[in-house]
Amino acid sequence: MCPRWASFSAFLEDMGERPPGTVLGRLQNSGDFEPANCIWTSKRKPAAYENIVVRSRGADVSVLELARLHEVNPKQLWIRIKFLEEDADEAIERLKYEQ
Repeated sequence: MCPRWASFSAFLEDMGERPPGTVLGRLQNSGDFEPANCIWTSKRKPAAYENIVVRSRGADVSVLELARLHEVNPKQLWIRIKFLEEDADEAIERLKYEQ
């Protein structure tokens, strides 16, 4: 955790009030709890990935379906696509390599 967040008032200033139905999540699980790596995220994460469609090998497919097909974590797949700007196929290959 970043030292600044030892103070709850500093955490509240950085992140704001927790929206209903959310939890504090990290964009990269290996990263620290700090403003640049944290977001308020839905508790019902897998369902959200059903509605996110990406292109893989010439076909449109949901992130959840693609993750299940290749046996990778859908959250990690989405982070690679969205925040690391990898295409879906590249993200899958990297996730498989890291397993």
